[in-house]
Amino acid sequence: MKYKLFILFSLLYIILCSIWFFLSLFPCNYYNYILDRLYINKIDNNLSSLNSSFSPQFLTHKMVMYDLEHGITSEQIANKALNNINYYFAQVSNNCILEGEQTSSDIINYISCANKILGEYFYYQPSQETSNNYANQRSDCDLNTYLLIDAMKKVGIDAYIIYAPNHAFLGAKSKNQEIILWETTIDKNKGEKIDTQIITDANKIIVDSLSSFYKKNDRIPYYRYYNTKYAFDLYKILVSDISNVDSLALVEGSYLNDTENAIIENAYFELRLQKNKFTDSDLEKLKKSLQKDINNENNRVLLATFYENHKMLDQAREHIETLLKSERCGKDCIELAIRLDSEGNSYFLQKYVQFHDSKLVTKVKQFFKLDKMEYTYKDYKNTRLKILYLLAGPNVNKFVYFPTVIL
Repeated sequence: MKYKLFILFSLLYIILCSIWFFLSLFPCNYYNYILDRLYINKIDNNLSSLNSSFSPQFLTHKMVMYDLEHGITSEQIANKALNNINYYFAQVSNNCILEGEQTSSDIINYISCANKILGEYFYYQPSQETSNNYANQRSDCDLNTYLLIDAMKKVGIDAYIIYAPNHAFLGAKSKNQEIILWETTIDKNKGEKIDTQIITDANKIIVDSLSSFYKKNDRIPYYRYYNTKYAFDLYKILVSDISNVDSLALVEGSYLNDTENAIIENAYFELRLQKNKFTDSDLEKLKKSLQKDINNENNRVLLATFYENHKMLDQAREHIETLLKSERCGKDCIELAIRLDSEGNSYFLQKYVQFHDSKLVTKVKQFFKLDKMEYTYKDYKNTRLKILYLLAGPNVNKFVYFPTVIL
């Protein structure tokens, strides 16, 4: 009897450890996205009740129709997206009141109400195109901002999108020209007013402190106020890699008209590299850009990729290791680090990438509609430490049988 109990508890222990091990390989954000998706209020998308009417005055509507016209989405998905947007507008109209004077306090109350409703119906997930994400009730910093700009337009508030490195947020002006800055993603997509650490003037925002959201960067288009026309034109660039437009002509034309724009510049270099049209002149431009913008991880990965393609591996490793040390290293960067063996010992990185590219994990991510999610180096590093802890217990720092990790 004791022997059977021992076997039973041993099997139970092994099963629990296996489950814990599997779960530990996903960053906690994955579970947040799953839970957020489960707890948002569902919008009715029955064909008989769809309100997919299109209004060209709304930025979100124009973006969804752009997706449809350029092969990014289907008519059915576009109609679902428009229905969800219109439903959101109706909820804001029914629940949020803007006082007639439009003081900064009045506007803050209105934005707060509109953003809370947004968080009730759209869960946060990093997103690219509007149509497929709005249709599935998910959005991120820029997609949130588009929705709020439209909701504010309906009541006559001057609202703007403000870009930061790998981020975007909302700006608004009261009738007496007071500036209101609003972070849309905080508190599960319900938002909050940005504190006064960010100083404003008539034309741009001066970042007075560094943070994960608002990294200091003086380049265009960061920390300037942009209207819906600019946002729509830039959106075409941001989705050019998944649309059926002539992306090379679009991006190159935009770059020639605005060579100082950091977002367009990155799209230009990336596309030129993908199309094997990257020249010595492009290389010099990219190097000069990184001298001005040393924290631009996207351009740094592109430069490392160029060096790898030309068998200049030491130069490639130098740029990747800079990103690894600062932990600003996403999936493409991680895979490049493995190919370059940047840490000298990339065993756990290799295994982790293989795990996330496996059929089982791919199906799990697709089921929860998380297949577009990417990882940073911090996620990989933390997971490797968990694996080591599972193998070595509390003496993980003394464990030398497996490759060491950067602590």
